[in-house]
Amino acid sequence: MGGMGGMGGIGGMKKKVKAQPKKLGESIPTDNELECMTPTARQRVIDDYRTHKPLPDERSFLKIPDVYDRLNISADRKLLLLVCGAARGVRFTTSQMQDLYRYSTEAESQFSQVDAVYKSLSPKARKYKATANPTPTAVVEASVGSVESVEPDPVAVEAKQYHDAANRYMAAYRELVGAIVAKHGELRAREKAAAEGEGEAAVEEEVEVDKDHGEGLANAKPMPDWLKCLSEKYTNESGMKVQKSGAVLDSLGRFACFLACCVFNHLPLTPHEVYYGIVRYSTYSE
Repeated sequence: MGGMGGMGGIGGMKKKVKAQPKKLGESIPTDNELECMTPTARQRVIDDYRTHKPLPDERSFLKIPDVYDRLNISADRKLLLLVCGAARGVRFTTSQMQDLYRYSTEAESQFSQVDAVYKSLSPKARKYKATANPTPTAVVEASVGSVESVEPDPVAVEAKQYHDAANRYMAAYRELVGAIVAKHGELRAREKAAAEGEGEAAVEEEVEVDKDHGEGLANAKPMPDWLKCLSEKYTNESGMKVQKSGAVLDSLGRFACFLACCVFNHLPLTPHEVYYGIVRYSTYSE
């Protein structure tokens, strides 16, 4: 029993410090830092990034419902728009939407690949931890001064294949998160302007009018045809209540979700709505 005192007993055991949760896109490690992990540890990190758990201030800022414990931003486009600020009425240009969907599709594709590689690893490879300068092959000098190659370690080779696939996923993830964080910046700029008394209109982006499209300033309207068409569809089909204030929409967030359903073919569009609501919008926003 006396020997245990020399070892420090239970009180002398080091407690494992739990990593503090971070905001989306905050302090993402480099590939070199992640490659020093075992594949199992790194896969846990990737799972956490892919299914982000929003912090309380993120929920408040983006109006994320409590029903969503984690947000799979690359697999679910509805959640992707939500985490971009759709519930706050954030606006998207056509090119921004295309970029977001391209980044999310690429990230999900790369995740499928790295997940498949991880599941194919041997138990030893999953626990393999590389050195500071990992390489699956080694080179030694023979006694006569010649260079002799050593057979590669199959476990190291497996681990390297995993880390290569994981690096490709992280590259796609960083692109996606970068686009999302940029939309957060737009929301914060709008909030700052409103707090300074400038109002929302002060941070609206100017729309350059292309005269070749016949949308000259002399023909400008308070509500473009494409927006009028889509707002009428929303009013007629969503069950929206007429606003006493005279506002055209009851909620920008619900209107955005309604449009997303239209785009993803969950709600049918007539030829008239396709032309005036989609084609004309693309021309107007570019």
